[in-house]
Amino acid sequence: MILDFMGNGTFSHQDLRVIMKYNDRRESNSLRITERVKRLTAGERIMLLRMDRGYTREQLAERAEISEKFLYEIETGRKGFSAVTLLNLSKALEVSLDYIMIGKGSRKYDDEIVATLELFKPNSLEMVNRLLKVAYEISRDGK
Repeated sequence: MILDFMGNGTFSHQDLRVIMKYNDRRESNSLRITERVKRLTAGERIMLLRMDRGYTREQLAERAEISEKFLYEIETGRKGFSAVTLLNLSKALEVSLDYIMIGKGSRKYDDEIVATLELFKPNSLEMVNRLLKVAYEISRDGK
């Protein structure tokens, strides 16, 4: 899949929507999607995370204790933000500071999930994986 980049090397809003739809449909290409996410600006990553979690701009702004207009300006690259705002956004979106800034790092619960998965015997991990996919589909249907 080839995406058109805006002239400044970032993704357009249409490209972000394509990435999200493509990511939902193609798990086997998740590494390529991850590489593309690393090329996003911090604001674009924030917007993508917000949309992925189903938050409106107003809802995320409230959770991060900033104005909706300021969040819009961050997402569109019109304004930068302080370390305090970065911390508030990372808490609200449940991702690491690194993930917002450079596209690397982890989500809040990665370590806990890995520790739980390590409790299973290797021969049962395929079944656990299938169960997690079913749980994910159920949670998406509930939105």
